[in-house]
Amino acid sequence: MNKIRRYVCILSLCILWAFCSSTAYAQDNYQTEVLINYYSSKDDADNKTKTYGIKTTTHFSRVETTGHPLAEADFLERIGSITLFAGKWEQKLGSTAEADGPFYGLQAMFMKPDYPLVLQAQYIKTDLEFDQPLDGDITNNNYALKIGWFFSRGLLAFAGYSYNEARISLSGMPEITRKENNYAIGTKLVQELGDDSAFNLEASVEQSQFEEDNEDGSNTILGISGDYYFTNQISAGADFEINSGDDKYIEGKTIGINSRVFITHQISFRLDFQKFLADNNEGNDEDSYSATVLVRF
Repeated sequence: MNKIRRYVCILSLCILWAFCSSTAYAQDNYQTEVLINYYSSKDDADNKTKTYGIKTTTHFSRVETTGHPLAEADFLERIGSITLFAGKWEQKLGSTAEADGPFYGLQAMFMKPDYPLVLQAQYIKTDLEFDQPLDGDITNNNYALKIGWFFSRGLLAFAGYSYNEARISLSGMPEITRKENNYAIGTKLVQELGDDSAFNLEASVEQSQFEEDNEDGSNTILGISGDYYFTNQISAGADFEINSGDDKYIEGKTIGINSRVFITHQISFRLDFQKFLADNNEGNDEDSYSATVLVRF
């Protein structure tokens, strides 16, 4: 009950902050965003995950969108922001166990127009409670830092580090702690082509080192994604990822597609689909879907 009250309080704070931070209406610029997301996944073993989330972002100054793809305007204008997010996580492990609970977090992004340095810090916490027969809880804390440098208006290179710690405490079982140290480098390029068209390309390499009880190892994740903006309001994209290493459960390939439409300068809808193809019998193939609504002020 305490976790549910915490979830409701944080969710209310996100909504209140969004409306308090909004300023006068202007068609071609904005300062505050409210994003609502639904996510669902299911694998071959009938394990299911659902999340419902809300995210509010307030930029340090108004973001000018004229001449830019609406989805990339804050990146091209280099406007920093503060983001609060919260949501509910639901998990089903086949037909044997169910869990749910809140997640919440904070992100700070520091960027400045005409200045090449980018800094980002993020914290996310998840609390899941399992029903019988497992009866227990999982607590997950994630801390992340990223530093980047703009080499041109639309070209960013970055390096990042994140630490993740999960504590699993289930009835009749010894407590398990899993720790992960993740190191990443990557790049993002947004190129405007004229006539309101543009493209976005992103690539990254990540080394994930994990430790669980007396077992440790590492996985390497290679990812690439891209979006094409037919106009400044309509885009389609795809992504591809390869995960390989010692954790065989997550070893495999992920293929994804997405589409996003701004029906006005203030409202957009996005749909995503991803398919994970496991490389071995320890993992399971998985399909996931998400739908996102964004409103700007």
